[in-house]
Amino acid sequence: EGVSYSCRTVAHFVQAYPEAEFWLLVGGDMLADFRKWHRWQDILRQVRLAAVAREPGEYAALRQCVQELQQYGEICLLNVESFSVSSTKIREMVRKKQNYPCYLPEKIVQYIQKRNLYAGCEANVPDQG
Repeated sequence: EGVSYSCRTVAHFVQAYPEAEFWLLVGGDMLADFRKWHRWQDILRQVRLAAVAREPGEYAALRQCVQELQQYGEICLLNVESFSVSSTKIREMVRKKQNYPCYLPEKIVQYIQKRNLYAGCEANVPDQG
């Protein structure tokens, strides 16, 4: 219920699995706004960050973001084929019962459906970093 902060999620898993190495995967839009996330420096102290460009041509601009953030932690910018669907959009599609399975692996789709995830989420409320 309520706002979900990534710093709390990260802290939970780091504490639960102290021997594990964690990576947080974000889209380029989230990387560009990462300094606005709640306790973003704490996140970078606990996990490595991997960012993926969502839009063609975005990679070069994101390299600047990586350079600015690298003093706080390890950040990897992945140069892969652009994928323009965000998690916010997928949650909205689930809520509206639109065709979203084409964007996700089958096991993830099954997990979402089995637990009835995102059915009541507000699509216009972005993740709260």
